[in-house]
Amino acid sequence: GNFSEDDVKAAARALTGWRVRRSDARVQSRPRFHDDDPQTLLGVDGVHDLDTTIDAVLSHPATAPRVVDKLATAILGPGHDTDLVGDLAESFAADWQLKPVVRGLLELGIDGHAVPAVLEPLAWYISARKLPTAAPIFNELREFFRLGGQVPLLPPNVGGYPPPDAYLSTSATIARFNLASHLALRTSQARSGDDAEALTTDLDQLAERLGLVDGFQTTTRDALTGLRPGVDRLAAALASPDLVVV
Repeated sequence: GNFSEDDVKAAARALTGWRVRRSDARVQSRPRFHDDDPQTLLGVDGVHDLDTTIDAVLSHPATAPRVVDKLATAILGPGHDTDLVGDLAESFAADWQLKPVVRGLLELGIDGHAVPAVLEPLAWYISARKLPTAAPIFNELREFFRLGGQVPLLPPNVGGYPPPDAYLSTSATIARFNLASHLALRTSQARSGDDAEALTTDLDQLAERLGLVDGFQTTTRDALTGLRPGVDRLAAALASPDLVVV
């Protein structure tokens, strides 16, 4: 509700001539492909190039709250208290500095204002590699992201990736279990048998290495205790709900 199709067309015309070179991702401007006719974008007249496009977007009152809300959703979780981040949006609009916003959101999280959130496949994978686990075979990793519904840099449509709850589907869960088993086996093969066992013997240390500051939940700990240290316990730990809902 903050922009129209005419705004989309105006921005597209103002940004004509810009290209991203696929070979190295460098951005290039090609003046002969640029439409320099002034456009009206978000109520601002005279928009005709990159700088004036950015100025028009930044002048819109919805921009700062939108950016801060996206960051707050990523850091505090979906459904966070929007009233708590209002001041951050105002300060962001004053100087467009992201660092104070991120710091403020992290402080809110430390103060207990974060809400449980489902980790997207990419975020889960990063958490799983913190242990550290051995690198997976590329095809296995590609299949995980494909079935999980979040191929990096390739969202399903212009709206982006689906909300996090979508990653609790059957296919995404199976994909996560499969990759957890694969990572556990690869880690065991990369280390000696004793090292792989030692990695999972101390559950408190294992939880800490996985970034679970409060340790495993009681039910998860009980389940892991019943498994033999090594591949089985590591796979179950990686696939546990503790690493999916944080």
